[in-house]
Amino acid sequence: MRKELKQLADALGAVRDQDVAIVALEELQAQTETEPIKEGVGKLLEERSDLRETARLDLTQALAVSNLNDLQQRFAAAIDKVARPKKSKRVVSFNEAGRDVVADSLQDLLDLGASLYEPFRTKELHEMRIAAKRLRYAVELFTACWGERIAPFAEEIADMQGFLGEVHDCDVWIESMGKRLQRGQGNAATNGSDYQTASWLLSEFVKKRTKEYRSALKLWSEWEANHFAERMRTMIQAA
Repeated sequence: MRKELKQLADALGAVRDQDVAIVALEELQAQTETEPIKEGVGKLLEERSDLRETARLDLTQALAVSNLNDLQQRFAAAIDKVARPKKSKRVVSFNEAGRDVVADSLQDLLDLGASLYEPFRTKELHEMRIAAKRLRYAVELFTACWGERIAPFAEEIADMQGFLGEVHDCDVWIESMGKRLQRGQGNAATNGSDYQTASWLLSEFVKKRTKEYRSALKLWSEWEANHFAERMRTMIQAA
C-alpha cells in the first residue's frame, strides 16, 4: 500500500510542479516589455503545458476508480488493525499520540534549522521545508485536541514552509536556466531570444530566491528571539 500511496503522491506532485512553473512564467512574462524575451517565455510556457498534460494523464491513471477503491479498502483495513486494542499494551490516547508526533516533528525542524545560516545548502533547505510541512500538518491535525491555542503556531510554521517552498522552486529554476545558458555558451545562438530569455529568467529567479530566503531567515531569527520552540513545547505538554 505504501508503494501505491507514493505513486499517487508523485503523480499529484508532478502536476503541481508544472502548475507552479506555469504560474511563475506567466507572472514573469507580464513583467517584461522586451519582445524577444516575451516570445522566449512563451516557448517555455508551451513546453510546460505539454509536460503538464503528460503529468495529468499519469495522474488520471493513478486515480482510476478501481485503483482507488482497492487502496481505500486496504487503508481502512490497516487503520483497523492498528486501532484494534491489544491486551498486552496500554491504550495510547489521541491526545498523547498528538504530543509525541508534534514534539518529534518540531525536533526534526529544529535539527535542520542551522541550514538557514548557509543559504546555498539547497538540499538541506529543501529537507527543512519538508520538515516544516510535516510539523504544520501534525499541528493542524491535533487542533481538535488543543483548540485555538495552537493556531498561531500553525500559522507561523505555514509561513516558514511557504518561504522555503519558494526558495526550493527558485533553486530548481536557477539550475534549469543555468544549464540552458551553459549549453549555449560560445555559440552564435547567444544573441538569440532563447539565450536572452534564459539569462533574464536566471537573474529574476536569483532575485526572487534572495527575497524569499531573507524572509525565512528573518522569521527564524524571530523564533530564536521569542523562544518559539520552547513556548510550543510548553503548550504541548500542558495540553
